[in-house]
Amino acid sequence: MIIKQIFNNNIVSTVDDKNQELLILGRGIGFNFRAGDPIDEKRIEKIFCLQDANIYEKFKATVMEVPIDILQVIDDIVSLARTQLNKKISDGIYVSLSDHIHFAIQRMEHDMIARNPLSWEIQHFYKAEYDAAKESLTLLRERLGIEFPKEEICNIALQVNQESKHLAS
Repeated sequence: MIIKQIFNNNIVSTVDDKNQELLILGRGIGFNFRAGDPIDEKRIEKIFCLQDANIYEKFKATVMEVPIDILQVIDDIVSLARTQLNKKISDGIYVSLSDHIHFAIQRMEHDMIARNPLSWEIQHFYKAEYDAAKESLTLLRERLGIEFPKEEICNIALQVNQESKHLAS
């Protein structure tokens, strides 16, 4: 694989054999490299291949703002949700959930907790999404070392539910 574009030290893009653009994440994968250089495959931690061009462009903008640690755990949360819910979830979840978690961390740093007035409804009407979101808080705590308030469970569950509805319509 050859580097097409370097976004930062940890994120580069390349093109696969089907001419599909891929985002490659890995610590230091872009450090001291230039477009046209081969990708150090030992540094690859995650490969993102988003099918929708519009979502892909939004995701490229997101990776410029959101730290790699968050992007990696978001990928694991999406995998967890897809497996547990046995639903197709739009690739847009990578953009919406990355932004949400990134800003949730910033809010927590300023002691701002986003209360969700629909928490009872979410827990009861979207039970499967709620359960998957509850497990995602464990992943976030283990990977990022941040204890998110339980209010975030409902917010994450709504993100997952919204992105699974996009495919149904």
